[in-house]
Amino acid sequence: MQQAAEYCGVGASTYRRWVDAGLMPEVLQSTRRYDRLAIDAAWNKMSGIEASGGGSEYDQWKAAG
Repeated sequence: MQQAAEYCGVGASTYRRWVDAGLMPEVLQSTRRYDRLAIDAAWNKMSGIEASGGGSEYDQWKAAG
């Protein structure tokens, strides 16, 4: 989680709160890795930048999980 938090420019505890609130993606299942594109999509959603079409990429990723 530390690397995902650093990528976002926040501490691990802040990133964990964002995950718990559904704002940022969780670790990929069966790994210790995070999907950078899913994090980028979550940032876009938080900032109001949405992908056109069937929801944001993060929403599609989250729904598939």
